[in-house]
Order: sequence, then structure tokens, then C-alpha cells
Amino acid sequence: MENIIQIFKDDVRGLGKNILALVIALGLCVIPSLYAWFNIYSNWDPYANTGNVSIAVASSDAGYTKDDGTYVNMGDAVIEQLEENDKLGWTFPATPQDAIDGVYSGEYYAALIMEEDFSQSMYDCLANGMEHPKILYYENEKKNAIAVKITDSGTSSLQQSINQEFTEVVVTTLAENLDTIAGDDDGSLYNQLLTQLNSVNDNLLSYNALLSSFIECNTSLSDTVLDMKTVVSKLTSTMNSINSTANTAKSEAKAAADKLQSGVNTASNVANTAIGVKLNKMAVAVTAANNAVNVAQQQLAKNENPTLIADSLNSTASNMSTISSTALDIANDLEQYKGNGVDDQIVNLQDRLKNMSTRASAAKEAASKAANTSKKVELTAGAIADANRQIISAGIDQAVAQIPSLNQEIYGDLSSKVQQAAGSVNSSIDRTINALPSEQSVDVSGMGDVLDGISASLLAGNDALAGTQTILSNATNKLTNIITQLESVSDGEQYQKLMEIMENDPSLYGEFLSQPVTVTTQPVYETTNYGSAVTPFYTTLALWVGAIILVSLMKVKVVPKGSYQNAKDYELFFGRYILFFLLGQLQSLICVYGDLNLLGVQCHEPGKLYLIGAVTSFTFTLMIYTLTISFGDIGKAFAVVIMVIQIAGSSGTYPIELLPDIFQAIYRYFPFPYAINAMRETISGMYENDYSIYMGQLLIFAVASLVVGLVIRKPFMKVNHFIEERMEDTQLM
Repeated sequence: MENIIQIFKDDVRGLGKNILALVIALGLCVIPSLYAWFNIYSNWDPYANTGNVSIAVASSDAGYTKDDGTYVNMGDAVIEQLEENDKLGWTFPATPQDAIDGVYSGEYYAALIMEEDFSQSMYDCLANGMEHPKILYYENEKKNAIAVKITDSGTSSLQQSINQEFTEVVVTTLAENLDTIAGDDDGSLYNQLLTQLNSVNDNLLSYNALLSSFIECNTSLSDTVLDMKTVVSKLTSTMNSINSTANTAKSEAKAAADKLQSGVNTASNVANTAIGVKLNKMAVAVTAANNAVNVAQQQLAKNENPTLIADSLNSTASNMSTISSTALDIANDLEQYKGNGVDDQIVNLQDRLKNMSTRASAAKEAASKAANTSKKVELTAGAIADANRQIISAGIDQAVAQIPSLNQEIYGDLSSKVQQAAGSVNSSIDRTINALPSEQSVDVSGMGDVLDGISASLLAGNDALAGTQTILSNATNKLTNIITQLESVSDGEQYQKLMEIMENDPSLYGEFLSQPVTVTTQPVYETTNYGSAVTPFYTTLALWVGAIILVSLMKVKVVPKGSYQNAKDYELFFGRYILFFLLGQLQSLICVYGDLNLLGVQCHEPGKLYLIGAVTSFTFTLMIYTLTISFGDIGKAFAVVIMVIQIAGSSGTYPIELLPDIFQAIYRYFPFPYAINAMRETISGMYENDYSIYMGQLLIFAVASLVVGLVIRKPFMKVNHFIEERMEDTQLM
């Protein structure tokens, strides 16, 4: 022990006698700190000056005109937004080509170019197949590697901002279309369809009531004919008993028959002329409407152009208009036949025709609205188009398509039965008149059979009308069932909730869905600046560099002399190491003090930072001193190699998980990671016993250094001496 102390005293006296050596020794204590301080300060807040990183932004966007006539230009909007952003050096050349040329020349680090269809792609995405708005990004990767990452970060932030705007525009547009479908209680397409179906159903019920009236009229006429049969029977008895009154009876019967025939002829002429011709015109229109509806159904099923579907529905509407106007013409034509004893029947028929005209007009409106809905399909896409097509399909299949077939049954069958009944009455009256004998002695015994035939004809007409009535009743029942089901859906809770959602303000949905998640950052072990975060790495590196400088400029071997002429190897080892230890501690003290007080790095545990700095310096100086005294210059070189490896693979800057596999496999066998992690505990915050664990792991390298310096180096001492002599022989090394 005395030899160790004596060697240390001689070393201190040697420095004290030589002022230059003392200055150099003190300089060796300060230089490593400068290395740490300059690096920490240069990394203090590197992103504070990103406003000097030039990024060019240019737009050739032509803009877009929305449906309401509003003109928008998202390219100009992005530029206006960036003009207020000072996080990066956004510059705005006159043309896109100027921006691109600036990237190639190195004037700009990167360039963002918005193309001509930028706004259109954003606002018209539903119609153009969801094509994304695009920004061309030019990046000069040669100019600076870190600048590329900064410009990428800025571009990503801009992309996120534009994506939020794009999402808000798309969702708002979609919600506006859904709001059109929902509408209010009276204006929604769903309620319009339900109203049209109810209108058709009411028409069918009216037609059914009309047929009931015809049947009642025929039944009453049949009863009247049967009453005439009783009168004829009495007349025959009277004629047989009073022959003198035969001619008179014949004349009266003749007159009555003529009057009856005149009335029937009048009705027949009405049916066979004005009614027949214009009913034929109505039948043609009904057939054309039916054909147009069938074409619309086929086009919708094949998903053809919505414009063609609209044309077919417009054709249906045109034919329904013809039916409506023709029915009014027939009602007007019947006016001239009043005054012939059939006024009540003509007025009744006129009322029915006007009612039919009203119903046909309603059908025309339904077809026109379906055509307008079809035109909207061409302006939309995706879920909106599908919803519109479903509504058109339901309208065609369950409402408009019913009108042509039911009107065909009503107009065709009804007019046929009316004309048949009128013809039967006319034929019966003709037979009655022809049956009258030409002589004065009239034989009316055959009148009963004739009247029976008239009654049978009327009842047969009733049977035909009853069959038509059955068809109408079946159609009415089916349509009523459909309406009931639709009304039950509209009354359901889910439907009401959907309508409530669809009727809300579209802009609220756009704003919410453009940024559905708000991220709140909760810092854990918060570090105020980047300089404080890298302090553990650069402080550790500075202490290693300081230890290398010490062994490079100061001799590690002691020349035995005087009182320690016979000193042992371990005494020589520790005797000289004490000086290296003290200089290393002074390096650590200066470096940590400057970190805390000159730079002002964040530190939760300053005392523990001094302590781990001292332990780190002790470990590094002992380790490098051992390598040098054991292996000479080879040991020094090995210390430099270890430093280089640890700079790249100690997780001081990049996470170890990002480094190549070789570094992930070997980094735990070097001291840097443990010293750095222990310092991070003091700077950013302590966690349980991690600080003590890291310090204990670091001291393992000190123990290993002692084993090498005191035990393992002994077999290599002669070899090392031989290598040093050979190097001295070169007079260069």
C-alpha cells in the first residue's frame, strides 16, 4: 500500500513541478465536457428552426362549381392555409414548373404540386368512382438526410389536414343526399311513394263502387221488365175480351215501344259513336302506358342509364295525360244527348268520367315524379344511387304498373259490358216491335218470352260485371296489404331512428367523421426538450472520449525507482491508476456541472446524476487504462473500436429495436447502454429500482477490467513488451 501511495505522490509532484504539464492535464479535464456541451446544445431544439427549411407549394387547380352554384378552389384554400403556417418554410412559386425546377436545383428541399382536378376529385368523388384527390410530392433526397425526414413530417401533417377536409366534404355530401331522401314528413320520397299507393288504392275502390252502381241499375231494369210481363199478361186478357179496343191497344203499345226504342237507340248511339271512339283512344293510351312501364321495369332491372328510365316513365306520364283529357272530352260529348229520357244516366256517366280523369292525372303525376327521381340517380353514386333505384323500383312495381292493367280491365271490360247491355235492350225492343201483328187483331201472347229474354240479358251482364268487380277487389286487397306493411315499417322504432339521423345537419356529420377520434397526449416521464433527452448519450460519450485522451497523452506504465524499486505489479497498476481516476472524476464533475448549470438541462435527481457520472467515469477510466496497460497501443485502438461500435449501437439516439440485428445482439455486452439508462432515470424520472440496477450492471465492467488488469494481462506482458520494442525500432511508432 505504501508503494501505491508513493507512486501517486510522485505523479502529483511531477505535475506540480511542470506548469505546462499541469495546464495540459487540466485541459484534458475540460475538453471532453466541451465535446458533450456542443453536441447537446446543437440538439437542444432542432425543430425550432424548421421554418428555414424551404418547401415549395404550387397549384394548377381549376376549381369546382357545386350544385348550388358555389365555386370552390381547394388548391387555393390549401395555399392560404399554409401561408399562415410557420412550422416549415413554405414558399409559393408562380408556377408548378418553377417549384419542380427549384427542387432539382437545390433551392427547395421539396415541392407539393396540386393538379388541375384537385377540387373536382374532392367534391365529386361519389360520381367519379371515389377517386382520391392527389398531390404530387417532389423530394430532394440528396441535399440532406435529416431534412428529408422533416419535410416528410410536414407533408404528412398537410396530408392529414387535407384528408380531414376531404372526409368532411364527402360525408357532408352523402348526408345531404340522405337528407333529400328523408326530407320532412310530407316531402320524403318514402312518404311520397306511400301517398301514391294510397291514391291508386282509392281509385280502385272508386271503380269498384262504379261497377256496383251498374249492377244495381241492371237489376232494377230487370225488375222493371218483369213488371212489364205482368202488364202484358193483363193486356192479352183484355184484348181477347174487348176486340174493339185492340187497335187502340196496339197503337198505344206501338207508341210505347217506339218511345222505348228511341231512348235505347239514343243510348246505343252514344255508346257506339262518341263513347266507343274515344274509349278506343283511351284503350290505346292505356296500352302504350303499360308498354312504357314494362320497358322502364326492364331498364331498371338491367341497371341501364337512368336517363332512359326517365324517358320511359315520361312516356307513361304522357299517355296518362291522354287518358285524362279524353275522359273529359267524352263527358263533354255526352252533354248533347240530354233530353231524351236518359239524363240521369248521362249525368252519372259524366261524373264517373271526370273521376277517371282525376285518377289518370294522379297517375301521370306519379310517373313524372318517378322520372325525376330516376334523373337524380345519374347525379349520385354508391349508397345514394342504390337507395334511389330501390325507391324507383318500388314505385314502378307496386304503384305505376298497377294503373295500366287495372284501367285496361275497367275501361275495356266496362265499356264492353255497357255496349253489350245497350245492344241487348235494343234487340229486345226490336223483337217486341216486330212481334206486333200487322192486323188489327193483335196477339201479344209472345211478349212474355221476349221480356224474359231482356231480363236474362241484363242479369248476364251483371255476372260479367261481378267478375270484373272480383278482380278489382283482389287487386285492392293486395295493394292494401302492401300499404299496411309500409306503414308498419314507417311506424317502427328503427325506421324513425334512421329518419332522425338522416334529417340532422349534414355538416355536423362531416365535421365529426372527418376527425372521429380526438387524441389527448398524456406525457410519461416528460422531457422538456430534445437537448435534455440526448444529454445521457453525449455525456457518456464525452467521459469515454476523456478516458481515451488521458491514456493517449499520459503514460500508464510506472518506471520502478527509489522506494518502490521492488514494487509488485498490482502496486504499479493501482499507483498510476489513482491519478487517472482523479482526473476522470474531475472530467465527470465538470461535464455534469456544465450540463446542469451552463446548459440548464432538465434533471429530476441532480445528486444521482453526479453519482452516476462519477461511477461511469470510474468504470471507463479503469477499463481503458486496463486495456492500455495490458495490450499497449493495441489496447488503445481496441478502446477506440469499442467507442465507435457503441456510438452506432448503444440506443443512445435511435431505439435499439430499429438497429440491425447485429447491434441488437451485442449491445448488451458494452457499458454505454447501462450508463445512458441510469442517467435517463435521473433526468426524466425514476422508476422503482432501475437506477440501482443499471449502476450495478455498469460496475460489472469495472470488475471485469480489474480481472483483466491484474490477472489475465500477466501472460501477455512479455508479448506486449516485445511488440513495443519492435514498434520503437521503426522510429515511427
